[in-house]
Amino acid sequence: MQQTKSIHMWHRLGLLTAGVALLGALGCSSSLVGAWAPTAESLQEGQFASIQFRDDGSFSAVAQREGEEALMTGKYDFDGFSLTLKPPGKAERRYKATYMMNGTLDLSGDGGRQVLKKK
Repeated sequence: MQQTKSIHMWHRLGLLTAGVALLGALGCSSSLVGAWAPTAESLQEGQFASIQFRDDGSFSAVAQREGEEALMTGKYDFDGFSLTLKPPGKAERRYKATYMMNGTLDLSGDGGRQVLKKK
C-alpha cells in the first residue's frame, strides 16, 4: 500500500514538473512580444536602438553600426535563456538573454552587454 502511494506521488510530481516546464517554454517568446528600447543613454557599436518582437516569430530592429543606424529584420527564437536573431541571407546572431519580470531584457553577446526595457 505504501509503495503504491509513493508511485502515485512521483507520478503526480512528474506530471506537475512537465506541465510547469511546458508552460514556461510556451510563454518564453510571448513575453518578448512588443517594442523594446535601451535603458542606457548612449549606445555602443552593435547595440540596439530599438527592437520589435512580433507574435508570429518575426522581429525588426535598429542597431548602431559604424556610427549609423542599420535596420535588421527576420525571424527570432527565444527559449528563456538565449535569443537567436535570423535575418534572411545573413548569419544568425545569438545572445545570452534573460527576461526579467520587471519588463527588462538583458542581452549578452558579440563582446558586449545591453539592457532593454519594454515600452
